Amino acid sequence: MNLTNKIELRNKIIDTLNNQKCRIEADERDENFNYGIDICISAVEEIFKNCEVEEKLQQEYDELYEAHEALSYDWAKLKKENKELRGDYDDLRKNYNELVVKSNNLYSELYEDGYIEDD
Repeated sequence: MNLTNKIELRNKIIDTLNNQKCRIEADERDENFNYGIDICISAVEEIFKNCEVEEKLQQEYDELYEAHEALSYDWAKLKKENKELRGDYDDLRKNYNELVVKSNNLYSELYEDGYIEDD
């Protein structure tokens, strides 16, 4: 039910209740009857206000849920990317360490062969 239909229904209920009121309050019973109808009208208005609040809350919840889903997906992608980058970093670090060892060995060989003199 859309908002326009809800407003029409609310107004129809309230109009129907108002039409049931005693036009001339001849005695206390008529006054009490009209008071009871006023209480019913207040209850109907409160019910429709609560429905509007519930709809707004549901809409906000749905939006937050969608945002949460998107963030969860992004988080999973970032975790996967981080894992891949960590693997790449570990490979680069290993290669660097191997190059340092090779460089040191080469330096030692060149020193031993007399191509490099000690400072």
